[in-house]
Amino acid sequence: MSLEAARRLGADPADCAVVEDAAPGTQAAHAAGMACVAIPYVPATATDPAFTGAGLLFRGGQPDFSAEAAYEWLCEHPAA
Repeated sequence: MSLEAARRLGADPADCAVVEDAAPGTQAAHAAGMACVAIPYVPATATDPAFTGAGLLFRGGQPDFSAEAAYEWLCEHPAA
């Protein structure tokens, strides 16, 4: 789905960032070459190896999420 969104936007996947709440989506974003911020919808799943593809992982899920931290990470890791 992430690649399709990039295609529809006319964007290079390497220039895209994905915000994901599930391990399979995080894995797909990584495989597509996209930056990924992961916010697990079930914090206990944050140990799933698929989340290792996330550039930034909020292990505690939504309660740990910080828009400021996500923004700072994206600024420090610009697209290729």
